[in-house]
Amino acid sequence: MFCRKKIAPYFIFLAIPYLTNATVIDIGEREFQTTNTPLIKSLDQQNDRDFIPLKQNTQNLIDIRAYGDSGWSWTHESPAMDAQFGDHLDLLSPSGELYRGDLNFINWETTVGYTCEQWHAPYVRGRSYAFLARPENVEQALDRGIEFFALSTNHTRDCVQNIETGLNGQLSTLYYLEGIQKSYPNLVFHGTARENKNIIKEIKKIIKGKTVTIAFGSYYTGRAECPHSVCESDDEDLLLSFKKSTADLKILMIHTMSDQTKLAEVGKKFIEEADGDIVFGSGPHRWKPIRHVIKPNGENGIIFDSLGNFLHPSMAAQSKNIIARVLIDIDNFSIRQLQAISVRNEENKVVPSELSPTIIPSELNFKAIEIESDDQQFKAMYFNF
Repeated sequence: MFCRKKIAPYFIFLAIPYLTNATVIDIGEREFQTTNTPLIKSLDQQNDRDFIPLKQNTQNLIDIRAYGDSGWSWTHESPAMDAQFGDHLDLLSPSGELYRGDLNFINWETTVGYTCEQWHAPYVRGRSYAFLARPENVEQALDRGIEFFALSTNHTRDCVQNIETGLNGQLSTLYYLEGIQKSYPNLVFHGTARENKNIIKEIKKIIKGKTVTIAFGSYYTGRAECPHSVCESDDEDLLLSFKKSTADLKILMIHTMSDQTKLAEVGKKFIEEADGDIVFGSGPHRWKPIRHVIKPNGENGIIFDSLGNFLHPSMAAQSKNIIARVLIDIDNFSIRQLQAISVRNEENKVVPSELSPTIIPSELNFKAIEIESDDQQFKAMYFNF
């Protein structure tokens, strides 16, 4: 439950002069208590297809992966810690098969930059968190196939003023990500913008020989209004942008705080009214229910209330996190199989969890299974439509 951090000398001088530059024990960012609608398992497996292996070349399926709260930062540390996000992805899965599909989505819960002159709130042990991650971490994720970054979180505003750019956390993050896009045109991010923040991103990608259009957006329920981020007052405009889209696949990532009622409400509207396909939730720092929503045309939509944590040194160690895998028919874009692989986050690494994800509340009757990846055993589950 404890993680080790080193307070940067610059921040000590700025906000907490009574601390020394010694390494201290600190509690990482902890779970928020959340409100959830009770779920009753009501839908059984629709066919007897086996678990689709991670190594299988699923030529007729689009393989989508998603992970929860991620970044590479100790709280309130400036200059930002060395960029090692890619190295620790390699430690988790040397082959990349555990987290890498055709489309890969991550909740990036940190400001991007090198040094911070002022944080949004002073350091208070166990209560106040502010993150700053070097841009190279994003490049390392891109090098390993992670392309879609959700930025609609409370932590994109952590740094009130970045020293190098002179900008706040949101605009500094944009500055660095736009620079990265010049070398990595495949980078897709949403949730923070200078203007037109509620316009979703649409990209075309060739997947297994077929051109697929993906609509992507992210949304944060923890604040009523945000000047540069997509927040609670923006939900109707965001949904309207999705409604206007004719994309083959529509993916929404939602970050919540203490109450996930809004997530369930907006997620359901997204699927039923905007022909959405999948909602990947984050924020409570551990897994939460998995919901099933039927579209007006009879197709299936899925809401993961929370994937939990992934790779982020400041998160308290715990075992209730999942890597989500959704397999989509490449011809008609229907969901064919859902998978969840449980992992444990421990300071700066991710390892197999001792818990089966089948204990997650869900309206779907998942089947438990254990899988092997890079000589490690993982507990997993799957559901067939």
